[in-house]
Amino acid sequence: KIPKGARLNVDTVSANITVAGVLGRQRLESVSGEVRTQAYDQPVSLHAVSGDMFLTGTGGKAGASTESVSGSTTVTGIRGSYEGEAVSGNISAAIAAAERVSADSVSGDIEIQAELAAAARVEMESISGTVSLVMKPPVNAEFDLESFSGDIENCFGKQARDTSKYSPGSELSFTQGSGSARVEIQTLSGDISICDR
Repeated sequence: KIPKGARLNVDTVSANITVAGVLGRQRLESVSGEVRTQAYDQPVSLHAVSGDMFLTGTGGKAGASTESVSGSTTVTGIRGSYEGEAVSGNISAAIAAAERVSADSVSGDIEIQAELAAAARVEMESISGTVSLVMKPPVNAEFDLESFSGDIENCFGKQARDTSKYSPGSELSFTQGSGSARVEIQTLSGDISICDR
């Protein structure tokens, strides 16, 4: 038990971390253990090796970041900004009033559900995993999508085109609505999917 507003730094090996009701800044790191916490209005940073991570927002506008090796990451209820990195693990995140979203994966899938703010910036990249972005309508964004050997699925009606006659790559650039937000997605050997439903 600690004061609610305390700053919390925790490092464990072969042990889980569970935090509840802490309002201050958090930095939680675990090797071979699960990490589970809540985010309020202060930044939260999670790191795990060989362990899953679970971050639940509570309506505040905390900046959240996660880094995972050989584990899955689940983020829900975050507002404002999120930065996630994964090696051999999936990322699943839901962000409200998203202003800045950055997600990178080496060999895992990325699934983001977001309500884009007017000037939001979204950057997603994967080497060998599928990237999926579902946005709450109405969507007003400029899109720049590219995959070297994966398919691009888009429910807004625009069709991807081949980058070259001699290579399997495809790309898609278009503007939806006013185009005030910007979305950039790249994959090497994974599919890309964007939709508003």
